[in-house]
Amino acid sequence: MAKFTSSDGLFTKTVNVNETGVMISMTRRYDPDASDNVITWMKDGIEVLTSFDGQTQISFPNPIQTSDQGIYEIYYNNERNQNRGGLYRLIVRECPAGKWGPPECYGICDKCYNGGVCDDKSGLCICPNNFKGTNCLEICRNDGGNRFGLKCEFQCSYRNAATQCHWNLFCLPDPYGCSCDVGAHGLTCNTRKSSEVI
Repeated sequence: MAKFTSSDGLFTKTVNVNETGVMISMTRRYDPDASDNVITWMKDGIEVLTSFDGQTQISFPNPIQTSDQGIYEIYYNNERNQNRGGLYRLIVRECPAGKWGPPECYGICDKCYNGGVCDDKSGLCICPNNFKGTNCLEICRNDGGNRFGLKCEFQCSYRNAATQCHWNLFCLPDPYGCSCDVGAHGLTCNTRKSSEVI
């Protein structure tokens, strides 16, 4: 079992360049094997972030830059080899919120609904599972449920039940990241937003 999980029930977070107040927060689920094993953070499997030793969250003190993007790992020192720590991926769009087309970012994003994210390279909406269309306003469930993909062309199961996509993690192109089926969250995507286990 993992000793740490994300506090927000997500696996990725997408932010915009120059955004402030960005934080990654993990929840400790189990104590270390030895009392002197301190909480440690690492970025991209290389850089140990000693300034956050003993803490379960990282608060970025300055406006976010693209160099902050990466995979953040939390673990107990001397226990990393057990592979029971927690991972969180921070994705940084190269443009401020609502803009696209780096490096100038002169393009203005269309509104992306239902959790869609504006692609900072193309200005198009990347829609979450169960939604499609230019602004993510069309629902895949109108195509028979149990569907996902850019045009709802794929099925989670050949059983035609609308709940077949539950328990699945969908990782879409950056800058979207990963999310559970609509309405679900948690490490195994088995918890509904109302804390009801599915």
